[in-house]
Amino acid sequence: MTDSIKLADVTRVYDAGLGRVEALRGVTLNLEAGQATAIVGPSGSGKSTLLHLCGALDLPTRGSVQVLGCELSRADDRTLTRFRREHLGFIFQFFHLLPTLSALENVMLPARLARLPKAAGETRARALLEQVGLGARMRHRPAELSGGERQRVAIARALVMDPKVILADEPTGNLDHATGSQVLELLFALAHEQTRTVFIVTHDQEVARACDRIVTLRDGLVVS
Repeated sequence: MTDSIKLADVTRVYDAGLGRVEALRGVTLNLEAGQATAIVGPSGSGKSTLLHLCGALDLPTRGSVQVLGCELSRADDRTLTRFRREHLGFIFQFFHLLPTLSALENVMLPARLARLPKAAGETRARALLEQVGLGARMRHRPAELSGGERQRVAIARALVMDPKVILADEPTGNLDHATGSQVLELLFALAHEQTRTVFIVTHDQEVARACDRIVTLRDGLVVS
């Protein structure tokens, strides 16, 4: 398998009031396509910073971040925006669905923002909602769906642009154990059957142990 994410000697420093905070300190890490990798560590260890760098939401202070062969650390804002839209899928703990839109409309949203033809975006969104078991719930708004259903809508939305990299921030954090297990099974199937890179930030050791690989951060360093 090939590496889809490569970080080389990555440091991220933030100015915080009177001091400087080194969120990451010389991290070197490769993530393979076709694998689900869990990033674990205590609060403040740099997990979210690492996800933001790999997701083209932030840039390193020093070092190289390559995703799917694109050197993100040298890209301008327009390039990063297009790269996120076309190649990355994001899944969040709190779903971030628009409450006034139906499940179908929420899933279609990235395709609409990318100005894809409406018919093509709707066809893709319908197929994905069927795939995640929500074919009968397409017209329901988020308030009419359970937590697990909302997370499955969020997963379908993350997939509508057919990304090769999926970045998930505590994707089971608001779900009960059974529903969280179903969501994880779906994410693992996306990694293994469709050779995607799935990158999961989690505090849950059970979630981490279910992944193909665990990377532990502490004080901005990879420790295992």
